[in-house]
Amino acid sequence: MSGVLDLMWQRPNSSEFPKIWRTFKVKDLESDAFVEYQIQDLPESRSEEAVEFMIKIFCSDEPLTEAHEGTKDANAIEYFRLIWKSLLMQKMTLACFEYGSDEIVGISVNYVKCKGDTFWEELDRKIRSESTDRISELMSLLCEKFDPFKQYAVDMYLDTQAIAIKKKYRGRGIAEHFLRCSKFICKEFKIKLTSTIFTSDFSNRIADKNGFKLDKIIRYEDIRNAYPNLNVPHINSSAMTIKSIFFDDI
Repeated sequence: MSGVLDLMWQRPNSSEFPKIWRTFKVKDLESDAFVEYQIQDLPESRSEEAVEFMIKIFCSDEPLTEAHEGTKDANAIEYFRLIWKSLLMQKMTLACFEYGSDEIVGISVNYVKCKGDTFWEELDRKIRSESTDRISELMSLLCEKFDPFKQYAVDMYLDTQAIAIKKKYRGRGIAEHFLRCSKFICKEFKIKLTSTIFTSDFSNRIADKNGFKLDKIIRYEDIRNAYPNLNVPHINSSAMTIKSIFFDDI
């Protein structure tokens, strides 16, 4: 893809790609039959489709983006488009497919962040929007005085930047299976830490179910009370968190 921002870490050319990371069967919501799904690396040929998938689904559903009306802000859409176009270049993004179908059911945008990466700073210099500036202010409050690199004494970690599932496929545990793949990915590439910001009550619940440890939490109502100047709108969740898993056996 053209017009992307660089990240320090690159997937080794010697690694299998695209790789199937997980298969699972769940009961179909409309019948008694069990349906098999597989989670695999997103094929490079589906990258543009994946970016538009995220813009359509994630931007409408993620609590902070929804509350700040990001879908109505043209610059915000371009901001997210640049994020995902760039992160997909690491070839760490996962896609879920129903077995035998090429329809993308869900996407998990993962990337490896290294100490010294300037990706997010470069992004803010490249494009700004009112919506994303307000979201970034809230994120800064959460990340203040917490650094995964220092906390866990690592030089890199895996971050699940965003997960989106098509509405008709929800309720099947797909997002949870995406998070379970974190351990497989970390083991494959010898990454000792996965650390992620979770902004919704749903994502926080599945993180807990998958063994993520709470590093920091900030409640939206507390932000509203402590920082009235931020004019925080109603957010359809209670808190955002940083949660991590450190793998001692890697």
